[in-house]
Amino acid sequence: MFAFFEPYEEVGFEVGLRFYISAAGRLKSYVAPVVGARLLNEVLVSFSVPDAGSAILNVPFNEESTVPVFGLDLGFTFDLGSHLFVGVDTGLRYQTAPSQFDELDDLSSIDDSDGRWTAPVVASIGVRF
Repeated sequence: MFAFFEPYEEVGFEVGLRFYISAAGRLKSYVAPVVGARLLNEVLVSFSVPDAGSAILNVPFNEESTVPVFGLDLGFTFDLGSHLFVGVDTGLRYQTAPSQFDELDDLSSIDDSDGRWTAPVVASIGVRF
């Protein structure tokens, strides 16, 4: 048996508040709690059993959902001048699970999406006014 998931889109936004640990000098380190949301469209899955010559196409797997995101970043910035800086940060994010359809019996037993953890890495260039 094969399962093929259709491509889906995810759009999100996050806000955070930086608490600078070391702000003296050109190198500044910080920690930042982050909250946000992800907007997910519907996820469809198709099942096929080539040996039996059968398939079930476009079964709704997850509903269109808005899910909360929580995280914590650690990072630093380095001043290149009075108005220009570069930075790098990383952290952990937790995204809750989207709403699920129950179109086929026992479909929920193959879905272990209790949420997911990610660890994004972001490099930045900034200008101060």
